[in-house]
Formats: sequence, structure tokens, C-alpha cells
Amino acid sequence: MKYLVLIPDGMADYPLRQLSWRTPLMAARAPNIKSLGLRGRMGLFTSLPKGTQAGSDVAIMSIMGYDPSTQLTGRGAIEAAALGIELEEDEIAFRCNFVTCRRGRISDYSAGYIGSTEGGLLIDALKKELEDEGIRFHPGKSFRNILVLKGESFSDDLATTPPHDIVSQSFEPYLPAARSAAARETEERVRDLIAGSREVLARHPVNVKRHKAGLNPGNMIWPWSPGHRLNVRPFDEIWGVSAAAIAAVDTIKGLARSAGMLAPNVPGATGFVDTDYEAKARAALDSLRTCDMAFVHVEGIDEMGHSGDLKGKIKAIEDFDLRLVADLFAGMESRGWEYRVSVIPDHYTPCTVRTHVRDPTPFVIAQSGVKAQKGAEYNEQNAILGDLGTLKGVEFIRCVLER
Repeated sequence: MKYLVLIPDGMADYPLRQLSWRTPLMAARAPNIKSLGLRGRMGLFTSLPKGTQAGSDVAIMSIMGYDPSTQLTGRGAIEAAALGIELEEDEIAFRCNFVTCRRGRISDYSAGYIGSTEGGLLIDALKKELEDEGIRFHPGKSFRNILVLKGESFSDDLATTPPHDIVSQSFEPYLPAARSAAARETEERVRDLIAGSREVLARHPVNVKRHKAGLNPGNMIWPWSPGHRLNVRPFDEIWGVSAAAIAAVDTIKGLARSAGMLAPNVPGATGFVDTDYEAKARAALDSLRTCDMAFVHVEGIDEMGHSGDLKGKIKAIEDFDLRLVADLFAGMESRGWEYRVSVIPDHYTPCTVRTHVRDPTPFVIAQSGVKAQKGAEYNEQNAILGDLGTLKGVEFIRCVLER
């Protein structure tokens, strides 16, 4: 048996008047995932447990069967693991976005989805001007980078805010803030780095060129979600199946590698709507030759939700279904594999809200060889009425594996 868990990030949404009170999924041409509801079972999953932040790190950790409320140390540490950055006991890693700041407001949380080459040049400038024995910058992909603080005096007990949650707002009220006396020095150092980055990046040639081209500059860093090294029990030890994760973004790759899963680098996978869907399908099928299970994550749908781009979100759902899911199903059928497949957004990212919300996320689980029955297509509204009810904790992954 092969197990396939498809994670269209942020796909879940609300009915909209301009779609005749349908959701983007309901409006999209997505026959492959919709038909799973006719031959499978549906329900809801509480991917964001009470007391946790509404982020993909929390949600996908829950989907994989881990408890983020006790085991998650911060998104920065997870993404550091994806980049092969070995954190020591006295080191804290932050996710470090390049953002566009105008008149004291974050106007773009991704600096116009700045390219990795340009971002790397900006990181080089930050290294030259701001690094010391206790501070390191590491380039990531596009606007996503890593900041590492080293020293026993530093603490990860900081309140931080994802930049995509405060677009168009003044950033001052959301600067990293100590939640305890132990984190006061860390608060001061991170705030100094944010201010210092504005001076370093303001007139950098990369940003001058972007400004002339009408593109948003990466003129400030925004560190958030700090954490120490993640230590979790290997996935295969817990569930008795080997697994791989196919993803472009470092959050998922870092979670997977920390859990002992394969997490190959897929050429052409970008973490945006221009990702190479076909390449991700090939990578998943290749992984399933040697692994029992594959988690396949697509980020672009979520980015359209954050942008409030309804047409873009519908198009991203259609590309996910027609260019990735269809290839996966055809590939597994041609290999004669018996398989069980689930589709589960990690969370809601409604176009009207432009950020993550905590509603339990709709999922479907179906198995090969089962013919379509009279019933309901997979979508948010039908999943609410699904016979599996609302699952939480390890119940989703157990249901996928039927354990």
C-alpha cells in the first residue's frame, strides 16, 4: 500500500458573493480532488490546536501526527534544519523575511517575491555590516532567510508577528517583544538588527535597480518565530512506514528532515504559483518507489489567499489539480500500486481575510479501486457534514493509515 497526503496550503476558504456563494475550491475546475469525495470519506481536522500560532509549521506538524503545542520550538529552527544549518544548544534561529517598508508600514511581506539571487546579494551586505560573533545571516529561498543568534544570554521567549499578518499596518507595535526578563537582551538586539537593516539595504544596488524597474525593494528584515533545535521521534519509528515530503518551502522540508523523512530538492519548485507542478509529481512518484508514504505540499494557493487574489487562487487550485494531482494518479495507476490518498489544506487562508484563520480544515480520504458512489464532491461545505466528524491530535494520520 502506498499512502499519499496532498497539502494544498491555505486552499480552504469561505463562500463568496462574487462566486454565487461558492468557495474558490467549489468554483475551480478541479475534477480529480473533487471526485475523491464520491469514493471516500470526509471530515474536519483541528490542525491548529488551542494555544498555538496559526501558522503552517503548527498545522503541518499536526497533519504529520506530532504535537506542536509541546514539540514545536519555532519556525526559524525548522527552516534552519531544511537548509542544513546545524544549531548548537546555545543558538536560536529566526525566520527572517525581506519586506518592503514604506513610511513606517510593511507594504509587502515578501519584497515583491524577490529572487534568490538578489536576496543572496542583500544577505551578503547584511553579513558585512551587521554580523558579529553572536549574529549570523543565512540566505534561503526568495524572501525567506534565517537569522541565528548565538549565546547563553539570548532567549526565544519573544512575542513575534508574521509579516503577512500586518501588511499595510505600522510595524512599530508589532516589533519583537520580550515575554520575560530573560528575553530583554534578545528583544533589544533583534530590534537593533531591524533598524540596522534599513540603513544597510536602503540604497543597496539591488534595491535601486528594483525601484527603477517598478518592483518592491527588500529594504528591511523582519525576524519572527524564533526557536531552538527541533528534536522529535522519527516518523517511521512511530508509525512503521517510511515517508518523504515533496515541498519547495523550507518549513515543510525542515519538519520532514527533523522527523527522519526524505525531503529531496526539486528543481523548478519555487513555493509560488510558478512552481513546476509536473516536477513535483515526478519527485513524489520517485520517492514512492522506496518509501511507503509521501506528503506533497503546494504553497502557491496560500500566497494567493494572502494577496487577496481570488482569480489567482482559483487558478492555483486548478493547476494543482490538473498538473500535479492528475499526474500523480496516472503515475500510481500505471505502476499498478494500491494506494490511499488524502487531500487536506493545512489551514484556511480566506481571500477576504488575507491571513490564516483557525477553523478546522476540511479533508477527504479515498482509496484506489473504489468506484464513485452517489454522494458529495469534496469541498469545505460537504466536509463539514462528513461522516468522520472533527478529528484532532494524531487522529488524522491514524485515519489515513487506518490504525
